[in-house]
Amino acid sequence: VLGQLLGLRSARPPGYADTLRLHITSPEVFVEFLAPDDYPALRNMTPISRALAACLAALTVSGPTDVFCDPFCGDGSVVVERSLLGPWSKAYAYDLDATHLQTAQHAWRVLASLGDNPVGSTQFTTWQQTRLPLDSTTVDAMAAILSPEMNDVLLPRHIAEISRVLRAGGRAAFLTADSTRLAERLQGSDLAIRQTIAVGDPLIGEIVVLVK
Repeated sequence: VLGQLLGLRSARPPGYADTLRLHITSPEVFVEFLAPDDYPALRNMTPISRALAACLAALTVSGPTDVFCDPFCGDGSVVVERSLLGPWSKAYAYDLDATHLQTAQHAWRVLASLGDNPVGSTQFTTWQQTRLPLDSTTVDAMAAILSPEMNDVLLPRHIAEISRVLRAGGRAAFLTADSTRLAERLQGSDLAIRQTIAVGDPLIGEIVVLVK
C-alpha cells in the first residue's frame, strides 16, 4: 500500500521477477535481497551495501517530483537504489573525496538503465570546501552511508550545510556506526532525529532518520 501511495516499484532486471522487496512497518524497514547476482557485478559495490542503501532510500523518498541528494556518495549505492524505487525530478551525488566520485559515476552508468531515471538526471561533484553547491531549501530527500572514515571527518559545519539545502519537512537518513557522535553534531541544527533503527545482529550500525 505504501509503495502504491509513493509510486514506488520493484527493481526488475531482465530474467528476475522479484529482485528487491521492501517490507515497511512503523518501526522498521526490511529489505529482501534475493541474490547477489541479480544485478550486474560491480567490484566496489557489495550486496550488503546495496541492501542497506535500499533501506536508506526507502525511508526518505516521497514521490516522483523529489530532488534527491547523497552528500557522501562513496561507491554510489544509495543513488542507484533510490533510482530503482521510481522516478525523481533530479539527483545530486557529492563526496569530499574526488576519487570516490569516479567509482560512483561508473556504478551509475552501468546500473541507471535498470531504473526510470536517465543517466543525465544525476550530477556528481565534490563539496566546495565545506559547502554543497546547491541553493538553500532545494532538496526534498537525502540519504547516505557514513563510512568509519566519514564519521571521523564529519563536522558540525557539514551538518549545517545538509540542513541548509534540505527543505522544511524534508527527510534525511544516514547509516552510521556511531549514532551518539552524529547526535552530538546535530546539536544547534534545524534537524531533529525522528527514528533510530539498529542494523544487524550482531550490530553493524544504526540508521538515523532526520527531519527538518
